[in-house]
Amino acid sequence: MSSTRPDSIDPIERADAHADALGWASRLTSERHNPLLVIINAEPIFQWLAAALDEQDLALRLRAGDLQSANDDECGPDDDGAAFVLRAALLYDAMTGAA
Repeated sequence: MSSTRPDSIDPIERADAHADALGWASRLTSERHNPLLVIINAEPIFQWLAAALDEQDLALRLRAGDLQSANDDECGPDDDGAAFVLRAALLYDAMTGAA
């Protein structure tokens, strides 16, 4: 990975990542009609995405989140964004060889 600083990730790309995170959080939220509850569930996901080292790392985190969201579809909402991050991070670690 490059040595690009996290704040140098394109703002549009970061906004797109946050949109993906809101989608995942919405599926985690039992009262998804309430945007405040969706945002609360998205906060840990936003933090995990913000830790991306560069755009390539952000792309891998997004892929891991997409995979975990698909895996969670059959489970129903659990209102736990932090648990989602733990599950997605395991997939991310497997992708990057850290697992």
